[in-house]
Amino acid sequence: MQNFLNGRLPRHDPDAALIEELSAIIKTAITQRDRWRGIGLWIPFRWAVDVMDDDPDLARRVLTAAGFTPRSDGKWTWSKVDGWGLHKVADVAALRAVFEDALDFHRPL
Repeated sequence: MQNFLNGRLPRHDPDAALIEELSAIIKTAITQRDRWRGIGLWIPFRWAVDVMDDDPDLARRVLTAAGFTPRSDGKWTWSKVDGWGLHKVADVAALRAVFEDALDFHRPL
């Protein structure tokens, strides 16, 4: 194994903390409500990209870290069952504001 002890520097991911924080925000938002349990949840990928500074790579990484999987219709699901949209279990306007705060902290202009 190559690592910094034998000459190779560890690869640094500048977005690792951002991805961890955004995925934790999504998980917290969807698990605060008990009514969705066992039903499944989906998030439109276009919404995720829009909220994450129009960065599709970041959106993919965050949704994957939060446990979502892509579907062919442009939605990402959290469960094998097609359940409710994110707007049914969380306040998407408040979620957008929290995302913007996190992005501003991790990626200042």
